[in-house]
Amino acid sequence: MVKSIVELRNELCESLDRVKRDRSYLPMAQEIANTAGKIINSLRVQVEYHKQRREKCPVIAFLVSK
Repeated sequence: MVKSIVELRNELCESLDRVKRDRSYLPMAQEIANTAGKIINSLRVQVEYHKQRREKCPVIAFLVSK
């Protein structure tokens, strides 16, 4: 399971590389990209929620690079 934004980015890059080598992987890569978009959007909603409430956004472990 992807545990950080850096890992997610690496997973997406690996997926792209695999599609370049093997076009039959494209449907799986599309699903990976779709899911990644949903993860990123949920983070965006969380940050926007705190912004609208004028709260300090909590540290979101997924976004913290180690």
